[in-house]
Amino acid sequence: MPIESNGTHHCALYLDTIRLLKNRPQPLTLKKISEDTGLPAPWLFSILAQPDLSPSVDRVVKLYEYLKGSPLAL
Repeated sequence: MPIESNGTHHCALYLDTIRLLKNRPQPLTLKKISEDTGLPAPWLFSILAQPDLSPSVDRVVKLYEYLKGSPLAL
């Protein structure tokens, strides 16, 4: 069941990924995440600045797994 965030419905995976991104260790910059994952730095900035975005699930999973340090368990 989707969870509401700022008037927009998002799944728990998206919300947890944003939480991990916001609470990442200080030395872990968006540039470093971009370099390590291949995700575009402007996209990373966008999902932090615009919580109403509905990004691709593939990108969210890739970011989640990177920040979590392990594959997504289904």
